[in-house]
Amino acid sequence: MPTRFILQIDGGGILGATPALVLAQLELSLQKETGNSNLLLRDIFDMCCGTSTGAIISGLVAAGVPAREIYFFYRKDGIRLFNKSKNLFLTRFLQPKFRRGDFVAVLNRILEQHSADKSKSTTLGDLPYKTMLMTTAYNLCSRRTHFIKSNDKADRDIRLSDAIAWSALSAAYYFGKISAPHYEWQLKNNDTPPVMLKRKGAVFQDGGQGTQNCTLNFVLNEILAKNWGNNDEEVIIVSLGTGNKTRSTPYDNANEMSDIGQTIRFLLNQARDESTTIQEMAGWYVQQKRPNIKVFRLDYETKKDYALDDTKNFLEYQKGGMKIVASPVYKQLKRSLLSHLMNDK
Repeated sequence: MPTRFILQIDGGGILGATPALVLAQLELSLQKETGNSNLLLRDIFDMCCGTSTGAIISGLVAAGVPAREIYFFYRKDGIRLFNKSKNLFLTRFLQPKFRRGDFVAVLNRILEQHSADKSKSTTLGDLPYKTMLMTTAYNLCSRRTHFIKSNDKADRDIRLSDAIAWSALSAAYYFGKISAPHYEWQLKNNDTPPVMLKRKGAVFQDGGQGTQNCTLNFVLNEILAKNWGNNDEEVIIVSLGTGNKTRSTPYDNANEMSDIGQTIRFLLNQARDESTTIQEMAGWYVQQKRPNIKVFRLDYETKKDYALDDTKNFLEYQKGGMKIVASPVYKQLKRSLLSHLMNDK
């Protein structure tokens, strides 16, 4: 049965070490078991999608960077940059906490040394058409998340490094916004039928600052739009989290919650709390109704909420990655990938 593979990765700053480690282990294992030391994840996935730190990983995968180099970025450069690339404490009320340029310089170096094109100027249009890349960025002008796609004609001239930076290196407080004066987008008004109004100029913030830190639901939208997974075609989605802490409120506590308590929940971005869970459940619902679509959700339960620049707990992120690699779901995924690869020989 023809199979399409999709990679989707959540946001999470330095916590991206977890999915990066899982992918490094997966790529190495597939190379050993197929006997092909040149096999890269880019050779497998038809679409890579990520938000924030997930945009870094998915963008580098699509560019042909070996997964082990992506993991090294988090283990070495990530720790160093989050510890050293800081503006002075007294200036943080006026400037972002971190200096974006230091991060961009490292990403450009990785693209020049390890990508297929060996170029920091690679555009989305330069990526293989088979391997579609989709990243997200929140636009302060449109007040919504934008989806930057390598197979969209309007986006093909965007540099890969810019698409990654818009999504991953523009978080408020940490990096600050990025202006893209030439970016064109459409504003939908509320008429019946709605009118699409052309607009130019975007001010981007981290893709995870909206409600789309996990983009699994929008991967499902792409599958629907492209009519994948019908008839004799199978779709396998590999969805990677960056560690999450399960939350719930006992019935009695919720039932007795005051108006002030409810208001506080709302002000703390109540919608964001459910964004990942509801998308995971959407994926499970779709695969129950569509047997040709399979979702492998790989994540782990964290001890606490980690800040996206918390390098002190890097060992926990590594342990989370190895916990995923030891899970039955990961092993089932690897069998599916190997079966596909061996059948293609």
